[in-house]
Amino acid sequence: MGRVKSFRLRRGRTIGDYSIRERLGRGWEGEVYRVREKYSQSERVLKLFDYKAGYRFSRVSRFCRKYERLTGVNGVIRFHHGGWSVDHRAHYIVMEYVPGKTLERFPPRGGVPVFRALRIVRDILRVVDACHARQCRVGDIAPENIIIGSDDRPYIIDLDFGKTLTRSAAVDDVAAVCKLFYFLTKGRGAIPADLRRALPKKANVVAARYKNAKQALAALHQLTGI
Repeated sequence: MGRVKSFRLRRGRTIGDYSIRERLGRGWEGEVYRVREKYSQSERVLKLFDYKAGYRFSRVSRFCRKYERLTGVNGVIRFHHGGWSVDHRAHYIVMEYVPGKTLERFPPRGGVPVFRALRIVRDILRVVDACHARQCRVGDIAPENIIIGSDDRPYIIDLDFGKTLTRSAAVDDVAAVCKLFYFLTKGRGAIPADLRRALPKKANVVAARYKNAKQALAALHQLTGI
């Protein structure tokens, strides 16, 4: 399935109690906007789902319930509420807005220093582990779905709720996070062999070494002592 339709909402248009500030992007599920809430004047993220593409109440409600299950997980943007826009005939969800850069735009040309990249990746593994503890798969762990906030901490801004958490899905999440380490460093400096073993680049090596994020975190702790 291709990308959903564009709603082409301009700055100043409203959906419920939210005023459009800017469009942030369009993906496989919906179109995303930065909005301002009427009463608090707080900034939020609003995601509109294309009804004709199959995003009906039951499907969007399932997304909302899973986001609600992850409330309290530091590093996952917080869910506020869902609704239906009569004007656009589309369901929407409202999420926390985190200012910062997506991971795909974050690394400088020469890459992030190894120890900083290690800290970021370890933080992402902790988020993944917390999601798995709540029986939620993260899925689609990619640079465009993670923001580095002003506190230099990673925040997952999109999750794949289309599939359930299985043993293989848990390993896939770990493999995707390990891959981010090499994306961040971009070959900058010599990466120690023991760190390469702790964060394997190839998915089949990750699968042979780890069963879950907790094991990967334990290996990093044994290596670094923190």
